[in-house]
Amino acid sequence: MTRFRSAALAAFACAALATPSARAAVEAHETARDVRIRVEENGAAHVDETLHFRLLYAGWKGVDLPGLEADAAPEGDATITSVEGGASPANLTVLGPGTLRLDALDAKGLKKGDYAAHFSYRVDLVANHEVARDGALWRLTWTSAAPLDGVDGMRVVFDLPAAPTEPSAADADGENPGFLSTLRRSEQMDEIDLVRPHVARGEAATWSVRIDPKALPEVRDPVLRPPPPPRVKDAPDPFADARLPLRAMTACLLGLLFLATGFAKLRTIPRKFSAKSLLPVAPLVALAPAAATYGAGIWFALTGAHVRAVLAFALATSFAIVRAGRRKPAPRGPGSWKAIAEHKALARRPSVFDLSYLRGRIALLVLVACAVSISFAARPLDPDAWLGVAPAMLPWLVFWLSGTRASFADIGASAIALRPIFLALRHAGARVTAWARVPLGRKEMDDLRLLVVPDTALPGLVGIEVAVGWLGLFGGFSPRFEVLVRARDASAAAAKMGSLAKAVRACTGRRAEERVYVLEPRGGDRESVIELVMKSADWLVDRRLVSASDWAGDERRKPLAPWSQAAVRAA
Repeated sequence: MTRFRSAALAAFACAALATPSARAAVEAHETARDVRIRVEENGAAHVDETLHFRLLYAGWKGVDLPGLEADAAPEGDATITSVEGGASPANLTVLGPGTLRLDALDAKGLKKGDYAAHFSYRVDLVANHEVARDGALWRLTWTSAAPLDGVDGMRVVFDLPAAPTEPSAADADGENPGFLSTLRRSEQMDEIDLVRPHVARGEAATWSVRIDPKALPEVRDPVLRPPPPPRVKDAPDPFADARLPLRAMTACLLGLLFLATGFAKLRTIPRKFSAKSLLPVAPLVALAPAAATYGAGIWFALTGAHVRAVLAFALATSFAIVRAGRRKPAPRGPGSWKAIAEHKALARRPSVFDLSYLRGRIALLVLVACAVSISFAARPLDPDAWLGVAPAMLPWLVFWLSGTRASFADIGASAIALRPIFLALRHAGARVTAWARVPLGRKEMDDLRLLVVPDTALPGLVGIEVAVGWLGLFGGFSPRFEVLVRARDASAAAAKMGSLAKAVRACTGRRAEERVYVLEPRGGDRESVIELVMKSADWLVDRRLVSASDWAGDERRKPLAPWSQAAVRAA
């Protein structure tokens, strides 16, 4: 390896003189040496050297600097400074490859005394093979010239571009360098200072540091950054002919299973409902392209074409979506309102493909658990197996998230929405019953509500009804609850509700002498509906009804029902 070399000590000896007679009159000794190497990101370096020497006789004019890199080129001005402070210019020229010449410009030469010669030159570390690979790091090595006399405190400083891994000093052959090192880091530079306590006479000192390859990002040397090995063609798979039919069979079976599941899902939707798909065809017809694209997605996933697989699964998802069609409400004919038993009016007909029911939630959890189990089971064969299983699950979720019974605005959807309110009111002790409208001459209900009547209501109160309406949304309907207070006109109950004119909206009832007061819950959810019903019942309790057995001290009013007391506390 080419070595960084400062002025050779022999140059400070007799060979530097102009005439043979003068050589005997000059003698120079090197006393110290300081070197600073500023490394750039492309591997080039600026070498600044300072040689401290002592002249025993006058007349010294210059010295040759051999043993440098072949591409060493002078850079900047050279100077020679005496300890008294006087500085004289010097000239640094190229004598030949790897050799520079330092000349004092003073015609009489230098007098005896102590001097420091400072000069700099530029070299390419990578081109001169002074940077080599050392495992994951690179090693930068510099060997100084062997001094003719022992030198104390030889110092070399490496200025390196900043890198994530800090540089470290290392011996040429081991981990314990024979010099002291100091590291100073900043955002732009990493500076490592190396000092040898003593360099013996005739010893060639070697300086070595390990650096992060990221410190020299512009180095493109193929020895330091070897190109990736050429991709070797995969050996022919002896089982390819057997796996191809197996993958095709798997894709077909899963596509048929998807078709059968979609058909079972559509059977849970009664025919009287207007179910539609995203395509301008019936949902049953849209199942065919949904199953075909799902099978194609499985084939792409098994053959490694993951992007095509995701696109195929997305198409299958869009084909399998089921939504409720918009319909105009038909005018209702005459009918009668009557109380219906809970098991008839609010009966639950659970479906395994409907998240509105517990059975549907359990089925969906089982499906997700199976998908997670398949992903973990396939990890030894393919660590990224879950990337194919997750998109394949998306079309299946459509069967549970779309086309639910609650998305169709019918009596069954009303029963699903009103059942939690019914159970909560009954648990609070209220007199609540299912209140349904049956058209004249028919047995099926066309409207369903909840009827609440307080035990001791104000005169004229007919009842408190909880009605549910439906707002049309994309893909279905959303429930909207209302609380209706029915009272006879010119009664105590009507007067009580009339005092709340700012909070309610009044309209005519089913009969001419009946008034209906419409109250809308603030939140629109079931909890706000239950709270509003309990408050309304508390407003309409007649506390003037007195029972002697219920007197307690000075209290003259009849105690409230337990559920009414709960309403007062909640208010």
